[in-house]
Amino acid sequence: VQHSRVRSITGVWAHVVAETVCLHGDGEHALDFARRLRAAFAGRNIQVSAEIE
Repeated sequence: VQHSRVRSITGVWAHVVAETVCLHGDGEHALDFARRLRAAFAGRNIQVSAEIE
């Protein structure tokens, strides 16, 4: 998010221009992951908001 890049499962870094982050909520640890991600964003002053149509 901060550096416009993501790391693939093979370890290769790729440049991305993303406006959203989508989390799948069907996994066993989805809620915990979402809470930790939101806290990490807050700690870096990254704004989190609900999708607005």
